[in-house]
Amino acid sequence: MNETGIIADKYDTGKTNLFYLKRFWSKVKAKKLNQVPVDSFAEEWTTDTAMLDALGIGIEQVFTYLYKQNNSFEEFEDWVVACNNGQLKTDKIERFHRRQCY
Repeated sequence: MNETGIIADKYDTGKTNLFYLKRFWSKVKAKKLNQVPVDSFAEEWTTDTAMLDALGIGIEQVFTYLYKQNNSFEEFEDWVVACNNGQLKTDKIERFHRRQCY
């Protein structure tokens, strides 16, 4: 989490071990709750969309889910895995990590 405790660090992970996923979830949740300005983190949009692409999840699909639901991060991760038929594509995840994190 950042200094305010609202936004997760890019390396915070859950059971999927996917970098940026928890950060993405926490940013959307904070914006939804008006805890940060809506235009915050605009510089991370390319990373956010690259992560969603690696997951095979569309932008509209993920925002519809996150704005209509008030789920925990663990429930969000379960949804992400379910969108991938129970199995994340490790080759795409590894490629995303190499491009974004190292």
